[in-house]
Amino acid sequence: MINSIKTVFEEVPNNLLVIGDYNFWLVLLSVIIAISASFMAFQVSYQASKTLSVKRRHLASMVSSIALGGGVWSMHFIGMLAFDLCTDVSFGMTLTVVSLVPAIAASWVAQNLLIKDNLSAFQLIFGGVLVGAGIGSMHYIGMASMEMAPLLRYDLSMFMLSILVAVALAILALYFRFGLDNLTLIKLNRTSKICIASVVMGIAISGMHYTGMAAARFVLPEGVALSQQSDHISLFLALAIAVVTFVIIALVIALNFVFKYKDISAHSLENEKRLVATMDTALDAIITINEWGKVISVNRSVEKLLGWSAEDLVGNNVNKVVPAPHHDAHDSYISNYLRTKEAKIIGASRDVEALTKQGQTIPVRLRIGHVEMENQHLFVAFLCDLRGRLQMELEMRESEARFRSLLGNLPGIAYRCINEKDWPLLFISDEVENILGYPANDFIAPNNKFNFSDFIHPDDLNHVVETDFNHPDGYVIDYRIIDRFGEIKWMLGYGRAVKSEDGRECYLDGFIMDITQRKTIEQELIQAKNKAEQASSARAAFLANMSHEIRTPMNAVVGFSDILLDSELSSTQKKYVSSINQSAKSLMHILNDILDSAK
Repeated sequence: MINSIKTVFEEVPNNLLVIGDYNFWLVLLSVIIAISASFMAFQVSYQASKTLSVKRRHLASMVSSIALGGGVWSMHFIGMLAFDLCTDVSFGMTLTVVSLVPAIAASWVAQNLLIKDNLSAFQLIFGGVLVGAGIGSMHYIGMASMEMAPLLRYDLSMFMLSILVAVALAILALYFRFGLDNLTLIKLNRTSKICIASVVMGIAISGMHYTGMAAARFVLPEGVALSQQSDHISLFLALAIAVVTFVIIALVIALNFVFKYKDISAHSLENEKRLVATMDTALDAIITINEWGKVISVNRSVEKLLGWSAEDLVGNNVNKVVPAPHHDAHDSYISNYLRTKEAKIIGASRDVEALTKQGQTIPVRLRIGHVEMENQHLFVAFLCDLRGRLQMELEMRESEARFRSLLGNLPGIAYRCINEKDWPLLFISDEVENILGYPANDFIAPNNKFNFSDFIHPDDLNHVVETDFNHPDGYVIDYRIIDRFGEIKWMLGYGRAVKSEDGRECYLDGFIMDITQRKTIEQELIQAKNKAEQASSARAAFLANMSHEIRTPMNAVVGFSDILLDSELSSTQKKYVSSINQSAKSLMHILNDILDSAK
């Protein structure tokens, strides 16, 4: 085995070498076949990468691999037929068929790399090695199938160079293919990219072949004479192979276009179904009309909203759903737009009324879009039912009116402010004008003229600032204000700190009541209490003095009468003194009771 290998790569004297020439047109034909096969491979791989069917992708990859392998194989044999050795050359059937296997295998590897969206560095190098080795194997097996008088030998350095060139050009071709896709400096469409990549790949395949041919040495054995082979045989055989190859490539591309058409049709059908489903499930009524005002299509919501079915509207003028006074002038709106391109309704939304099948008018929000397709103007009208929104707005207005009436009748100021310096007001009721003398709008942030804190009495400002407004039980505070006219009024405030839904803002919601009258009454009560207390003190002093002044003589009367009763008196005198003593004691008891009651 080693000896046979040495024989293949042995040095050959120059005088024994047979020198051949290339037919330019056949060389050109081989390059064109390589480029065409590459174009077919890129086209099929691109289409296969876009299809969603895994089975379709594998089928396209297999068919493309066979066709590309056959194209590379055809290019190889046409390239060998282009080389004229001035002797009869035939090809062994077995090795010729076997040489097709590595070509198909290399094509299969290349095709599986091409359908990827991107390649890593390892995939690029490993794939290039497999592709280059496969095409190199096909080349040298095909060369081994040549049956001729000269012996086939190889120059070792050129042989190694041809394998290296095959691998390097395969890597370069794959890199160029993906590098061109990622190139953003030059804006190229897909067809241009495929054509450029095909030319590079075709030249790479041809370069692999002709580098390998340069490594071949044809040695004429001693005593063997060369016989001239007809050029027509090589030419006819090359043309036959080329025609078959082009037919196969054309069939594969045609099959690819058939698959592409089926994919496009399936995609279009899927888009159509999706569009119909979207329109039928839309809550808004959608009506499509042409430039003459004829209805082309409607969705299901049209019947739910207006009562008109598709059979009632399609093919008829859209003014069936347009009430007076716009009914007769509706078509002129479209013609004026197409003539002047001034969009008064197109592209904008407005609140109008639509006519139902029962002859009633309902409020709708109308928005019309315009699109031009294949020189045909289409207008799409979107109708949104406003009855629910209008009812909600009416209820909100009534609720707001009740709320404002309630706040307007409250004997105080309701407010909401931001819990920060100067307490900017977000809302304050109209009662503030009756208390401070300025309307509510002058206090609302951000265009406020005044802050409520501007009117707080300077002596009470620190008391208000130091209040804990964030207390969980709320806050109660009384203070004085100075109104527009300089009058001092007492205020009593109740409130609580609340946070916004996102937790970023802190508000103070509360109520301020004018308690000036109550404060006045409280002052009057305090004064009356003081007067009463003073009167009570004077009365107590008077009674104390009177008690002393009255009891002193009464005690003398009782005491001296007691002494007289103990002395020697006549019965008559004793009777009189006893009466005086008892009367004095009785008067003393009465006086004590009167004084106790006075206390």
